[in-house]
Amino acid sequence: MKTQLLQINNQYIAASREFGTRQKHVNAPLFRKQFRCDDVPKQALLRIACVGFYRLYVNGAEITKGHLAPYISNYNDTVYYDEYDVASVLVADADNVVCVMLGNGFANAIDFDIWQFESSPFRRAPCFALTLTCDGKQTIESDTSFETYASAITFDDLRAGERYDARLYRAELFAPSDKPLSGCNKPVVAETPRGELRKCNVEPIREQRRFFAESVIPSGDGYIYDFGENNAGVVCLRVNGASGQKITLDFGEVVIDGKLNKDNIVCDFVCDNYKWNYVQHDEYICADGWQTWTPSFTYHGFRYVYVTGLTSEQATVDALQYVVLHSDVRQRASFRCSDPSLNRIYDITLRSDLSNLFYIPTDCPQREKNGWTADAALSAEQFLYNFDCGKTLAEWLVNVCKAQRFDGMMPGIVPTYGWGFKWGNGPAWDCVITEVPYQLYRFCGDTDSARQALPTIIRYFDFISDVTNADGLVDFGLGDWCEAETEQCQDYSTPVQYTNALTLLDMANKTLYMLGGLSGEVTQQTAKVSAVKENFLQNFRKNYVKDGRITVQTQTALAMAITSGVLTDDEQARAHTDLLRLLKARNCRFKVGVIGAKHLFDALTMFGDTDIALRSIVGPDYPSYGYMLANGATTLWEAFYKLRDDGAMWRSNGQKLDSLNHHFWGSVVGWFCRVIGGLDVRSANEVLVTVPQTQLVTCAETSYANGDKHITVAWRRNGTNDTLTVRNVGFVGKIRLPEGEIPLQQGDNEVACSISEIKE
Repeated sequence: MKTQLLQINNQYIAASREFGTRQKHVNAPLFRKQFRCDDVPKQALLRIACVGFYRLYVNGAEITKGHLAPYISNYNDTVYYDEYDVASVLVADADNVVCVMLGNGFANAIDFDIWQFESSPFRRAPCFALTLTCDGKQTIESDTSFETYASAITFDDLRAGERYDARLYRAELFAPSDKPLSGCNKPVVAETPRGELRKCNVEPIREQRRFFAESVIPSGDGYIYDFGENNAGVVCLRVNGASGQKITLDFGEVVIDGKLNKDNIVCDFVCDNYKWNYVQHDEYICADGWQTWTPSFTYHGFRYVYVTGLTSEQATVDALQYVVLHSDVRQRASFRCSDPSLNRIYDITLRSDLSNLFYIPTDCPQREKNGWTADAALSAEQFLYNFDCGKTLAEWLVNVCKAQRFDGMMPGIVPTYGWGFKWGNGPAWDCVITEVPYQLYRFCGDTDSARQALPTIIRYFDFISDVTNADGLVDFGLGDWCEAETEQCQDYSTPVQYTNALTLLDMANKTLYMLGGLSGEVTQQTAKVSAVKENFLQNFRKNYVKDGRITVQTQTALAMAITSGVLTDDEQARAHTDLLRLLKARNCRFKVGVIGAKHLFDALTMFGDTDIALRSIVGPDYPSYGYMLANGATTLWEAFYKLRDDGAMWRSNGQKLDSLNHHFWGSVVGWFCRVIGGLDVRSANEVLVTVPQTQLVTCAETSYANGDKHITVAWRRNGTNDTLTVRNVGFVGKIRLPEGEIPLQQGDNEVACSISEIKE
């Protein structure tokens, strides 16, 4: 990408070569450059590339696009830059000053326990490259003429938190000065990062809303602020403090016996004293007087904040505000129906989605903040249905493809420094390379992502062909993760080889679908993928279909077979009968993991059993989404935990909980919109409107927008006067009725129908 390199000075600078560790903290560096402008330029393009995070100021005004700029990536693969036109803040015939403050980001993860990022080959002190061009003339560039200072941020880590000493803040550094400033040092030239330089064109991370705690409760030596809902972001602290007063803030999702408990957000069994101050922990040292502080280079997943160091007079509700952050994506869908539980499940799913959109789709906002591939694959449909996040997912896909190993193997997380190849991957995770571009093609008409992913997909299929076993299938990787009513996340009832086989078939089918929409020479790839599909289809049937019946009798196995198109009509009917038998034996309670949940409700709907699916979703008995709601969930949990009878946030078996903010069970809301709401998005321009087969829901309204196109589907059951109303602007498609399909018209479509009699 040499043409891009010419747009930015390729000389990266750092404050020093020393990077902070747990044992020795290093202040976030502040860089300063003073310069003159003879005239105010019509255009002043400032481009900044960064290894780590940055905040950018010109003449004291912050112009940073948002939180944690520019992006989160493996810097050996990709380095991102941002571009600003700063002409409006420059001053003619006077001194101007540019300031850059750097945070560690992924450049320097502290030595802790989140998959050994502290061992990454790109670990270093944060650095940046910058060029300012005024009306086409280069005005400044990053070099050793910049000044460096220690900022008031004494420690920062994306996961561990941030520490700030307000006594060290120096306002004069951000303004032009006619005399030397104390504490000045010279930067060092840093090694140019190896990754491709790319302009960051995705939605920035921005503040979305603020709110105060519902209650402030004395606890131990401090106070617990309960904000009433789980979310992701930071807090804004406002206090009338005394110089040197130290305030600590610890963030979590669980309070047990009146105390904040962080056990569920560490990878080990307990958050002991050794870890406590490096797990979602912020510190603030006051200057004198009223002051306000919000962290710069971290964020947390939390409902509760345990605060120490405030006096009883200071510990007021308005001392802390929750500042909700996430990628600035627009919601483009809505769903409401007559069942309040379904509405609440929809709401908490969207909250989990947004809590995990921070440039990349993460698994959870409090423990790992990692881009787990299966999580994104499982949620891609409902992400794109509910949010205009196509640019965000497409850019992350660029990094997913770059993460592929030379032999075709994929890692389980992206970005990664190399972790996730020996464990944490497998077809059910690796399918992200087809699922994300397929859904981008479906919802956004994005063929560029499909074309870009194609070499990665073909290389992956070659890799799979090399690792097939004696059954002609593959048995490596993770399976039906977090199956309900199991002790461990990887206690699967359905063999990994089984879920792998049907996942690979789905990958092949979606690749063929995308190939059908690509122009150019794709014949060879089509033939190769078709051969992979046929091979796995035949080997699946040879191993798992005997005498017209699926040999693996689990809910996941049967549901996947029903929805995958691998069975004859008679076999499909038998699989449906077997699935109903398993569900009825459990009083309609599901026993699936995240893979099975993606298929179960659709499998039931295919045979008109929508109400059985609904009972399994909203039923009050464990395990169900209804059980989550009944136990106070405001975001989706990582697993369906059975809690102690006394309501304490411990599993009934005595084990700790894990994350209470995971989106990968959220595929159910895609089913809500398609099946209960009756609005199936077939492509960027086409929809299929249906009416549901349900006695449990009496009305629903679903809306969806894509650019200038928008549609609302509303239905209501009124005995013999059931109605379906569709308000459509711009979409094409059909309305499916009992007597057949009719074209979808522009404007209002109102149809009388018998909802209770519909069979899809």
